[in-house]
Amino acid sequence: MIMATTLHVACAPADDHSAPKDASGDDAGGPTYTKDAQPIFKAKCAPCHDGQGLGDHNIAATYDDVKKLMPDSAFDAPMECWKDTERTMPKTIGECAVIAAKLGWMPYQKGCSGATPDDPSACVSPSEIAILEKWVAAGMPR
Repeated sequence: MIMATTLHVACAPADDHSAPKDASGDDAGGPTYTKDAQPIFKAKCAPCHDGQGLGDHNIAATYDDVKKLMPDSAFDAPMECWKDTERTMPKTIGECAVIAAKLGWMPYQKGCSGATPDDPSACVSPSEIAILEKWVAAGMPR
């Protein structure tokens, strides 16, 4: 019995500590595009925004696109993507992507705004929305 315990301890990984946490319980440093947002965008937004340029951006592939302002031509985007009712003060595409996902507008034509989408796995989940909202609140770091 003592031998088995000794072997178990000897075979344990040298660094068995988890990543440091900040005061909110999140990984130290908070969410980033590369670590947190891009994997969500790749999983949920890539059919249209991973090099295809639909909506004038590729947020699943290109970090610089999240910092672009919503284009004047994006009148099909949620009203919340602008800071004013005249749509003269756009938010960034990164901010708008989170708003559109939260409202169920994106992914496009997946029924995510309805009570029972055809394929719920295609929609951005509440936990993914929470990650994206924290990322936006942190200033959308790379």
